[in-house]
Amino acid sequence: MLITGIPAVKLCFQKRDEIMKTDQIRTEQNRTEQNRTEQNRTEQNRTEQNRLNHEKAHFGRALLSKKMLTAFIVVA
Repeated sequence: MLITGIPAVKLCFQKRDEIMKTDQIRTEQNRTEQNRTEQNRTEQNRTEQNRLNHEKAHFGRALLSKKMLTAFIVVA
């Protein structure tokens, strides 16, 4: 069925508006998902860095204890 005149133009604008609205919603959803992904990545990096810092601190204390024990044995 061929629609001509003002109703056709009106229908075209309505369709265009629907498409633009759908596209805007999709863009916003993608942006939200990207932000969530970035926040998760940042949190994972922070957690990993905290774990590494904890391991380094533990290793440093163990190394210091070993040096102190060695110094104690040498002095004794």
